[in-house]
Amino acid sequence: MRTLLRLPARHGVLLAAYAVLVFLGVRHHEPWFDEAQSWLLARDLGLSDLLFHQLRYEGTPGLWVMLLSIPTKAHLPYGSLGLIGGICAVAGMSVFLRYSPFPEPVKLLLPLSYFAAYQYAVVARSYALIPLFAFLAAYFYRQAKYETYQFAAALGLLANVSAHGTAIAVGFALAYAWEVLGVWSAFDADTRRRHVLAAAIFGLIIVAVVAMAWPPSDANFYAVYRQTTLALATDTTYTAIAGAFVGSRPISLAIFLLLAAWCSLRGRSAVFIVPVGLLLALYIRVWAQPWHLGILLFTAVSSLWVTWPTAEERRQFNKLSQTGYWIVTGVLAATFCFQFVWTAKTYAYDWSHAFSGSRDAAEYLKSVGADRSRLVAFGFSTTAVLPYFQSNIYTNEALLDRASFWHWSKANDATQNPQALLALVPDYAIIGWKTDQEEALYDQFLRKFGYTLVRESVGGMYFKYEVQQPDSYRIYKRNSMNIAPTFVEK
Repeated sequence: MRTLLRLPARHGVLLAAYAVLVFLGVRHHEPWFDEAQSWLLARDLGLSDLLFHQLRYEGTPGLWVMLLSIPTKAHLPYGSLGLIGGICAVAGMSVFLRYSPFPEPVKLLLPLSYFAAYQYAVVARSYALIPLFAFLAAYFYRQAKYETYQFAAALGLLANVSAHGTAIAVGFALAYAWEVLGVWSAFDADTRRRHVLAAAIFGLIIVAVVAMAWPPSDANFYAVYRQTTLALATDTTYTAIAGAFVGSRPISLAIFLLLAAWCSLRGRSAVFIVPVGLLLALYIRVWAQPWHLGILLFTAVSSLWVTWPTAEERRQFNKLSQTGYWIVTGVLAATFCFQFVWTAKTYAYDWSHAFSGSRDAAEYLKSVGADRSRLVAFGFSTTAVLPYFQSNIYTNEALLDRASFWHWSKANDATQNPQALLALVPDYAIIGWKTDQEEALYDQFLRKFGYTLVRESVGGMYFKYEVQQPDSYRIYKRNSMNIAPTFVEK
């Protein structure tokens, strides 16, 4: 820990400025559904139920939720969520500034790039841990012959962050195994034993991760049903590369190929191709939302970290290698500079607008006592309102005697049957939607059966340079003359 804090003054100032920026962002940020879901899982479930049952419906390992169990079990306020994410982000940048081998322009600019400064810092999700453990994996990779267990531990932690982290960790492990095979005969007996034991430990960790996160047959989320085609694979790959770098497909692809070529020139192409390839395969087969794509950037940076030349190696460079070194350095610096525009626009929006309407909706429900009335919820995104309450306040979900988090199961569809819900004669109804069509259908339905809109809590999930999707809520109140809906189908 002492050596980690021994940063040059310029890096210490940058890290302090980075921390101030992130925590100011956290202060202005309203968590949306995915952030709330992890908090509620940690708050409402015991460790055994979480790890051996519920996480399979989330499709993710449990490290992030276990981390959130600390503040939730200590009954700390919901605002602690953002602080945890921010601390993880600052820790990741500390490792980068202290240990990365990159030249100053890269070191000074990466912390201000979009994913480092906002999406994986202010937005408190498991991805805030990706830079930290990917950078630690890259650091120990370079000395894994002697610090083999440390390397395996970093990979194990990375694998437990998310499915994306698992893909990256397996990719680095396979790339290192490929390198080790070429020099295995030169290892002494102790080094061989250490590598075999570390590989066995990492293998057991991966088995545990798969068992923990493999979706059950009744899981009900989009990733389970994603069908792979050549057109989908091509489009997803181009979109992922563009989203990770500068937005433009041709320019981002050129940057991506340049970085791959640099690793090949360094004689270590596997350390780039394998983890990046596995991550792209995961995007194609399972899930690739825009906010996931920054993971590709950190994977590429971590791969470059492993292949980056030492000062002694640079002194022996030929003209081609020296030119390649400065081109790659310049391209990385330019990429991070470009992303700073995204960072600035997103911070400006989040400081002046609501990222999510969930906080405003919760405050309104409390002000009118709706949490003590009969209240029903339409749409999974309404779960983002529940961390502001001690228990599930939605009648349609509370009747099932379950906790506040959203249960991604086909059996949970019953909680969203509009006719059955209004048959409960609720005093209030809250809706959350992701498309205008969905919003219009809910609005028409509720007005038809005697409900009046009394509050609209507007939020917009801003991403880079635009609102990616709404995160708004509408609250309806039953008219006093409306006795009970009589529309249940026979």
